[in-house]
Amino acid sequence: MKNPNGLNAKEARVLAAFLRRGRPTPKTIAELAKECWGSGRGMTTARATSWVRNSLRKLVDNSILIQVERGTYQITDFGRKLAHSIL
Repeated sequence: MKNPNGLNAKEARVLAAFLRRGRPTPKTIAELAKECWGSGRGMTTARATSWVRNSLRKLVDNSILIQVERGTYQITDFGRKLAHSIL
């Protein structure tokens, strides 16, 4: 399912994870995988991690997220504004 900004459902889910818990903090791929597709939902860790990595590519390429260190990402001001307008 696509939304008007071109993000698919998985990308939107990863983006939404950065809006939880008030102040934005960097998140690792493992944290995002657990938060978006936690182990209690019948999803393997490998599959959830793969979905997060694939979703991160577009989010980083479009300056919605930035990579702060290897495997760790943070939402940008642009990303926060975009997320509030579409989610």
